Amino acid sequence: MGLDTVELIVETEKIFGINIPDLEAEEIDTVGDLQACVWRHLQAKPLGLRNPDFASQERVYQRVVEVMHDRSGAPLEDITSEASITNDLGMD
Repeated sequence: MGLDTVELIVETEKIFGINIPDLEAEEIDTVGDLQACVWRHLQAKPLGLRNPDFASQERVYQRVVEVMHDRSGAPLEDITSEASITNDLGMD
């Protein structure tokens, strides 16, 4: 996992208020993988601690795409759930 990807994970953790263990982070390859990981961690939080801004998988996906766009500079139309973070979006 390169520096760009590590920084992406750290920023994602801050935005969503979660902690993604290193072993789990190493398994993230696509934008969809990242979204699914974030969603799992959000759902594991007690209801009272969940951020209502991220109450749906769609909203989580939208925010992940925004982060990917900001971090990678890739055009929004290239950031799909199937897009590889390293191969398709150019992050190392």
